[in-house]
Amino acid sequence: MKKNFLILIFLFANKLLSDNLFPIWSSTPWDSGGINPNSVVWSMYEKEIDLDQDGKKEFLCITSWSGTLYNTVYLYENSGGNNFDIIWGYNFYGYSNDYSNVSVSDLDNDGRGEILCLIDVIDSTFHGFYVFEWNGTDNGFPSIPSTTWNLNLENLHESCAIVSDNLDTDIYKEVAVLVQESFYKPKTTLMIFSLDALSTFESPVWQIEFIDTTTFLYSGYSISSSDLDKDGKKEIVASGWDSTFHIAIYENSGTQNTYSRVNDLQDITSYTDFSNSGMIEANFDNNATNELYIATYGGSVFVLTNNGDISQTTKDNVYLLHQFSDGLGLIGITKGNIDGDSNPNIYVAGSYHEKIFDFEYIGFDVKTSSSYFHSVSFSDDTLDSITPNDDQGYFRPSKIAVGDFNSNGISDMVISSSSFARDKSILSVFEFNPLNVFENNFPNKFSLKQNFPNPFNPKTKIKYEIAKSGFVNLKVFDVLGREIKTLVNENKNVGTYEIDFDASHLNSGVYFYKLTTNDFSEMKEMILIK
Repeated sequence: MKKNFLILIFLFANKLLSDNLFPIWSSTPWDSGGINPNSVVWSMYEKEIDLDQDGKKEFLCITSWSGTLYNTVYLYENSGGNNFDIIWGYNFYGYSNDYSNVSVSDLDNDGRGEILCLIDVIDSTFHGFYVFEWNGTDNGFPSIPSTTWNLNLENLHESCAIVSDNLDTDIYKEVAVLVQESFYKPKTTLMIFSLDALSTFESPVWQIEFIDTTTFLYSGYSISSSDLDKDGKKEIVASGWDSTFHIAIYENSGTQNTYSRVNDLQDITSYTDFSNSGMIEANFDNNATNELYIATYGGSVFVLTNNGDISQTTKDNVYLLHQFSDGLGLIGITKGNIDGDSNPNIYVAGSYHEKIFDFEYIGFDVKTSSSYFHSVSFSDDTLDSITPNDDQGYFRPSKIAVGDFNSNGISDMVISSSSFARDKSILSVFEFNPLNVFENNFPNKFSLKQNFPNPFNPKTKIKYEIAKSGFVNLKVFDVLGREIKTLVNENKNVGTYEIDFDASHLNSGVYFYKLTTNDFSEMKEMILIK
């Protein structure tokens, strides 16, 4: 009987507590002697890569706000099993300690990939754009940049976003960037440029194909290459951060090096908001047009649709799929299908939620929230000892890369953190566990569940659901109404929670537990038998 009782406890806990990802690798926290990454990661390439073409999967990231350590770009490679090593890195010593971005390309079209870095510079004597080209050998990336460029700007105060793709009709890839030149002058520049076909990285000639300095006061920190209306003409979608959140769309004309701004969707929100690396193109319903999924720091998840002509799209074509109204932020988005079923997914990095939110498309209209199953793919330990006004105890998911990084046939997710917590890893790799899927749908109502086990001795678990973020109080009372213990007394986000209650110090008898929020109150009975 005791054995069966323990099995029941395990199965119940497994169903409630386990996400559908489990950790296989993480960087060493600073408090444990880790030195890399040397700061938080706010930019990571969203796919698996193999830049040195050796068959070993890699992921690429860059640090920001590194202070006196200065920002560093890192290339991690799988070294067998669940091990990942830094095979290359470059520290921007003396150049950048603020915000940085990273991408990949092959700008000279020679079959050897490059790592592209866009960094804030300390003053106008330094360059903000860096290229590091693979030299054709295993792990062969240069110790000094293949080339740098100042983007023909007097200064580069903020390196907001970067993407590289073949945007026009020639065979060469372009780079599109969002940059703010000055802290004191509210003006953000969108620039599309390429390496001239007759030049090399040893003597580069950069061709500016398009520039816009009038659309954005401040950048929204997101830029995406797409073909939303599927007309064969590539677009650049960029986000703004002005009085309200808005996006502008730039489309190639169908000829080489020619672009125009074809749309500017303003006042998408009624409040100031931005979208940090928060846009990804998809076509989940397999129709004649693509969609753009957007996550914003203000907690919105949008989908942008179109009728086949992107220039005719209005802000009414931007549909809200979910709103987190707790101020905890969303700071990254990607797409994938970690569980390998027939339903594609959007994954959103939840910052201070300490979660990766999963929006799995289950069919029907992509514009409606009910067409997606809302769940949590990953959640950090909620029992951390968090220091007020400090990141200690927080793992703040910032960017997500999806792929099979250890080449074992099972999908993985690399998650970076924007937390300065010394007790948490900055980078972690998680693998899908098909036997441990956690369907934690965002609750649409408050509820207090019966404790389990019940009767119990001496420990039990209490589960409750919060449908609206706010203050939550959970207390235990005896039969005379005297308070025994406060289990929860703090603000909580929308979600499902479970907490342990240890009654080792109490006598056998009947006890009560009561959940109270601003919108809900319920009490249940439990029995302690010793």
